[in-house]
Amino acid sequence: MKIYKKMYIKEVVCCAVAIFLTYIHVSFKETVDLAICILSARNNFEHRSAIRKSWLKDMHTIRSTQNKNMVAKFVVGKVACSVHPENRIDHYDCERWTPSIPDKPVLQAFSLKSASSPHMYKVAQKFYVKVMHDITLLRLGVAEFFILPFLQANASSHVDIVVYDVISNEEIAHAHIITSLNVHRVDGYLYRPIQEMHLPKGYEFEVELRLPEDATFPDHLQTLPSQRVMNWDVTDSHNEIVILKPLNEDGTLMLSKHVPSLSFMFSTLDTDGLRQHLELSSERDLAWQKKTNLETIHLQEEQLLHQDMIMMDVTDVYRSLPEKILLCHDWFRNNYDASFILKTDDDCFINLENIISSLVDLDVKTLRWWGNFRIHWLVEQHGKWRELDYSNTVYPRFACGSGNIVSKGINEWLVKNKNMLKRFQGEDVSMGIWLSGLNIDHVQDDRWQCGMSCHRNVYSVPELTPEKVMLYWNNSKTCSNPCQNC
Repeated sequence: MKIYKKMYIKEVVCCAVAIFLTYIHVSFKETVDLAICILSARNNFEHRSAIRKSWLKDMHTIRSTQNKNMVAKFVVGKVACSVHPENRIDHYDCERWTPSIPDKPVLQAFSLKSASSPHMYKVAQKFYVKVMHDITLLRLGVAEFFILPFLQANASSHVDIVVYDVISNEEIAHAHIITSLNVHRVDGYLYRPIQEMHLPKGYEFEVELRLPEDATFPDHLQTLPSQRVMNWDVTDSHNEIVILKPLNEDGTLMLSKHVPSLSFMFSTLDTDGLRQHLELSSERDLAWQKKTNLETIHLQEEQLLHQDMIMMDVTDVYRSLPEKILLCHDWFRNNYDASFILKTDDDCFINLENIISSLVDLDVKTLRWWGNFRIHWLVEQHGKWRELDYSNTVYPRFACGSGNIVSKGINEWLVKNKNMLKRFQGEDVSMGIWLSGLNIDHVQDDRWQCGMSCHRNVYSVPELTPEKVMLYWNNSKTCSNPCQNC
């Protein structure tokens, strides 16, 4: 009994000490008026150096003249992507491209074969496609399991396979299928020829199965595209010459297991070029690994010298920016008692003196977001800003990324809910979506510049070279106008 009593007392003491230490940590966090998150890429050494030599120096002046306490940290991904950019599906992520040399002159996107046992599938009627190596588009097709019962139920009807450019949204190819006769049957699909079309590397398009509005569906197709039991095995037959993503009706990425109701046939151009790419792939990765290893050494030296970087446990690519901004909010919340948090990028000039002068007008107790807001900004389906996870056609309003400030209450809410927030394609649009349901006071101010324009009272200017950052700061000191050379 005495042993258990001693163990109990020991546990109570340990809990009390832990609670006390937590209390001490929370109670004695340094209070700052403004915490600054500077999102920075691993290899942007010159950008960080320019900021340290320019507008970050203003923190010390403001602290002594205006009695305002500030802290700034560069937010950098600790993990380098190990895949050379030319070996990735795109430069904004770290997903490896793994093509193979075709063993036949014509490929198809998909193959369907009867399965030994049934599976639960959704029927995918729309796909996003990125061309990874030059192709010629030859035929568009529809799945036999779909078209044959459909045409039996709709004797005089038809289906259309439509291809359209994701940038212009214009139709570029079209196949009209009204019968199962005079078609090319391949691996579960019926194909119709189209006018041959060369599509270059990097080209993005969508392909969609379109049905007449008055069509009658057979019983087993009544609830398209909901999930159902089907006896099919799906095989990707495209050798990753193209990358395909199944889409829901609203254009978002289909995450559930699916069977494609459409396909297309194509030929690969410049097979020798593809073979050369594959032969040099390992050599590129090895050279890239050496580069990133050296980069890591320089980052460690930089951090040891300046002690102003937060090395986050994320892969340092563009698609990680939403994770970076949440981790930055979390880090500041755990280490400081900050009234406001400013987010900016490492290619921006920030006019700290102007910002601090205006900051006194903001109430820290209010949920407040101060920036230059984009309103009704279209959701893009291509390129760097391709969004496959947000279903609306426009984003909720969000602040430009060159600079914006949130109050303490918003910082606390983000930290509290960080594990439940879905990461979208970029940090700025993600912030707009995350905060769209809160009763926030949006303070619109075009002195936070969205573009390259500049004026005397500017708060931020984006997309600058390190030399331009230095120039704008020097101008603000010698000319009282960052935009004007004295």
